[in-house]
Amino acid sequence: MRLFYLLVFFLTTSSLIAQSDQQEIPDYVLIGKDMNQLRLMRNEIFARYGYIFKSDDLKEYFSKKIWYAPEHETVDHLLTEIDKGNIKRILHFENSLKNTNSENLFYEKTESYIKEFIYNDNLIVKSLEISYMNHYKLGKLKLLKEETYFGGEGTPTSIFVETIKPRNEYWSTTKYFNDIRFYSQFFRVVKYGCCGDENYFEFYNLNDELILQSNEKYFFIEVPNSKLELFAGFNNEIIDKGKLILGKLTLSSLDGEINSIVFKAESEDDYENMIPWFTPEIEIVKKENQDEIKNDNKLVLWSKNEAEGINMIDGFSLKITFKDDSSSRKCIVDIPVISGSLLGSTKKEIFINVELKE
Repeated sequence: MRLFYLLVFFLTTSSLIAQSDQQEIPDYVLIGKDMNQLRLMRNEIFARYGYIFKSDDLKEYFSKKIWYAPEHETVDHLLTEIDKGNIKRILHFENSLKNTNSENLFYEKTESYIKEFIYNDNLIVKSLEISYMNHYKLGKLKLLKEETYFGGEGTPTSIFVETIKPRNEYWSTTKYFNDIRFYSQFFRVVKYGCCGDENYFEFYNLNDELILQSNEKYFFIEVPNSKLELFAGFNNEIIDKGKLILGKLTLSSLDGEINSIVFKAESEDDYENMIPWFTPEIEIVKKENQDEIKNDNKLVLWSKNEAEGINMIDGFSLKITFKDDSSSRKCIVDIPVISGSLLGSTKKEIFINVELKE
């Protein structure tokens, strides 16, 4: 009787973060902003509610924002207490700058978005980073990250993320802490077996559809900044002495199986000498220097960054080694992934004979 386990895996790149603009803006976010930056921050609160600006420069600035929909002459009745507190706080910093010689405030300003300046006798260092990435549900994301240091002590980071090319609807969030992480779809894995070498796994997607069957060694292929995720594994469960079948190598995506290769022994003697639970040995082999193999079973395809279709995936192979338990004979088969499928084939199932040699 096989033992049964239920495992849940969480993979990097998706779980939506709820919009969270309703937060008090900390002082460290406002410190170091100039008059124009503070004015835009304050008026963005009104813009979020669709305020129709009278000022030409504000009208022009916010009209370029994908989320801005001018429809209200006044939005005072829509403002929350947090909004009102943030407006008051920003105005306080604007008024402080009016009474301060800003030229004496900055200690150094470089072109790399790093600012150093003195505020209330404290040396403050701010670094600003803007990056872009693709998200499989949200679309093209712009991430603006600002980190502030008071002397040697770090304070939480201010991070703003928004979609600039949404796949569905516009989305944004503001967070005042160290990081924002996006997690991908999770999938369910059922584990059967015991004693290590007899373990057998079944992978299911969010729709509870079987996408992969594999022995202990399976592979995850991650495509950065893409909705694509691939899985590969060797299934010993289909062994058939009468047909000399040793097992099946399968390549799958979250949508299901892409294609597979069934391996057959050359003779009954060869079949008997290759113990199914102990062969083959499988490893993943990268072709591009920038790609990265982690923990022997995860391949990060940086060379295919932002790939939009399975047919764009290649640049790696699965190296399979079958061994004769009674001699030094073996068979090494290199299976390249070409245009998103094993051997670049459009056939769902391919048969390959395993010929053992000294």
